[in-house]
Amino acid sequence: MKRLTVIAASALVLAGCQDTRAPFSPEAAPELSAGQAGAPNAGEYVAGQILVRFRAGVNRAQVAAAHGASVQRELNLPGIFVLSVAPGRELAVVSALSRNPNVEFAEPDYIRTHGVICGTGVCEPPSDTYFGYKWDLHNDGDLNNSTGAFVVNTGKADADTDWLEAYQQLGAITGSAVIGIVDTGVLSTHPDLVGRVLAGYDFVNNDADPNDDDGHGTHVAGIAAGLGNDVTGVTGVAYGPNIKVLPVKVCGPSGCPTSAIVNGIKFAADNGAHAINLSLGGRFGSTSEQQALQYALSKNSLPFCATGNDGSPRNISYPAKFPECVAVGATNWSDGRAGYSNAGPEIDISAPGGDSENANGYSYILSAYNSGGYVFMAGTSMATPQAAGLAGLLHATGVTGASNIRSRIESTVDDLGSAGWDKYFGKGRINIYRAINNITS
Repeated sequence: MKRLTVIAASALVLAGCQDTRAPFSPEAAPELSAGQAGAPNAGEYVAGQILVRFRAGVNRAQVAAAHGASVQRELNLPGIFVLSVAPGRELAVVSALSRNPNVEFAEPDYIRTHGVICGTGVCEPPSDTYFGYKWDLHNDGDLNNSTGAFVVNTGKADADTDWLEAYQQLGAITGSAVIGIVDTGVLSTHPDLVGRVLAGYDFVNNDADPNDDDGHGTHVAGIAAGLGNDVTGVTGVAYGPNIKVLPVKVCGPSGCPTSAIVNGIKFAADNGAHAINLSLGGRFGSTSEQQALQYALSKNSLPFCATGNDGSPRNISYPAKFPECVAVGATNWSDGRAGYSNAGPEIDISAPGGDSENANGYSYILSAYNSGGYVFMAGTSMATPQAAGLAGLLHATGVTGASNIRSRIESTVDDLGSAGWDKYFGKGRINIYRAINNITS
């Protein structure tokens, strides 16, 4: 891990994203992409439990017992049950139950990971101390430190989301929105998030304290909705004071169980999230998870899902692979595909996620961290909240409804690949100014 000290009250910590896990780098371990051959390995699912939906009217305890299992609890999404099984028997019991006519589906409780590794005119930037490092929001070819001094050239001018142009137009917006951060929790006392974090829930420890003991969720929250123009730190895409973060902790030291994710998605949808950020993924699809995503859409909560970080040219991770998700890939500061970003036929859009173009890490994405400071990190985990933040900004400025927000974002992108759509960028890289103004050509 490399560190970069900035002349200011706090330091910016530089975290790597490629081969080894650094102390401050939850982006170091790559996600596995979907579609790889073979059965799940031990460690890719929770030991001793599986997920099952029984058919209506059957005796659940009796059906479970016939296969050496017992009903443990029902998830918050009605009808899906967690069953206890003997450790080591998970896949065998799933296989047997899947053939039972009294069962709609049975599956392992998969463990997801969050592994990561102004273009026009004269613009007046917000007052945030480290805004000069935010090439993802405004890339004029240079990075500048907190004193305004030149630091380094970026890869390509205007390889950004045109956030600053949108900010100049919108100014001090007063509209409201809620963005659900389904992740490792959020540090509610961080200077860029204080007063913006709603009461959430921790589905790992089953309590009402979704504090971030990892850093990943706080970083994601800062990208999506850090408070802007407040002479502090950085700004998020959805910078307005009435745009709130709903913290939903579903990831712990052993990863992110599907059972927790399902409960987390439902909690976010039931508590008013207009966008739900899922910067996590794994190789195998979960029917329970897909049904939770369908539930979210029925509540007008739009899910944004990371495509994964193992550089696959043809497979993206679940849940991004599901059509209910807006699947988000990552770009670098040269407007190219980030080297780790998974590609495939299900990708919808792209957003800046950073890459290792700069030896000092300035080409990563700067955001808040659970230390109370700021960290550079890279991954599709960083790209996804750029898009979720745009969804929150659109809702706060009058574009409402999940389908309308999705259509607006996808129809106003900057096309970076072959005309219309390609497997590396989807429809293109998000453009916040064009989305706000509905500029589709």
